[in-house]
Amino acid sequence: MYKVRTQDSVGKVLIHDVTKIVSDGKVHEKYAVFKKNHVIKEEDIEVLLSIGKEYIYAGDTDSGMVHENDAALAMGRMCENEHLIHTDVSEGRVDIVAQEEGLLKVNVEKLYAINTVENFMISSIHNNSEVKKGQRIAGMKIIPLEIEEELLEYVLNIQKDTAIFTLIPYVIKKAGLVITGSEIYHGRREDAFTPVMKSKLGRYGCELIGSRVAYDDEDLIASYIEDFINEGAEIVFCTGGMSVDPDDKTPVAIRKAATEVVTHGAPVVPGAMQMVAYKGEIPVIGVPGGALFNRVTTLDIIMPRLMANDRITRRDIVEMAHGGYCLKCDVCHFPQCGFGKS
Repeated sequence: MYKVRTQDSVGKVLIHDVTKIVSDGKVHEKYAVFKKNHVIKEEDIEVLLSIGKEYIYAGDTDSGMVHENDAALAMGRMCENEHLIHTDVSEGRVDIVAQEEGLLKVNVEKLYAINTVENFMISSIHNNSEVKKGQRIAGMKIIPLEIEEELLEYVLNIQKDTAIFTLIPYVIKKAGLVITGSEIYHGRREDAFTPVMKSKLGRYGCELIGSRVAYDDEDLIASYIEDFINEGAEIVFCTGGMSVDPDDKTPVAIRKAATEVVTHGAPVVPGAMQMVAYKGEIPVIGVPGGALFNRVTTLDIIMPRLMANDRITRRDIVEMAHGGYCLKCDVCHFPQCGFGKS
């Protein structure tokens, strides 16, 4: 390739997209005014000069080098797998798009490894993000116009054994709900948790197969957990009774029913009394009362993982401390915010 003075470029073939940025107080946009392989005409000269292009690159990619578009496409193919595809290249960049709703897993170490290679970049949304169909989750490009073939091959081999991005569709479709509290059981207070949980589950396509109200008795609560599992529930939620009060028996009941208790307590505000346990492969989740009057809590952070059947560990809970303090903004944008992100 070679550099050409714009006034002398009529008839030359562009080797790269030429970007125009408009920001006049009313319109703000960025787009390719001329695409790669465009043959420059006389009328294009003034357009190029108006956007500050005194020179352009023309010709062919140098021997042993890979053009930015081809490098971006190669990186896109590297990141493409089941449920994830890459876009067409534009302005030297390719994005990755989700083909299904689900949970995005990011191999952060591999992501960092690629970005430590000079002149390569991949950026993504956070690990464990909930993703909608058609959502863009990552973008990638090289920084210069061309890159060495050997360097590109090195980068492509970083992902050789393990994917950088994986999308896990939501697979949990049946949930059971145990409402705890003697005051609700005896009719002194109305159950407010069922509609809240129906709404939370509905966004993931999960059906509430039933709800049962239990007074504060650990054996009764544990038996209801077992009943739901026997009836086909793929996850069981127990709401309320998660505090240190002497009448609150839900944590004890969950411990009785579960084969593994991951945690009772999380370094998250709100939602510090969250409980996560498993009966074999089936999650048994203790939901503190704060989920009734807080729009988002620990439960909302872990829900995408629960619905994707992505097993949660104690370490996962501990790592929520960084980013686990909700600012309770006047207008809530969760999950498009820092709450629960690290």
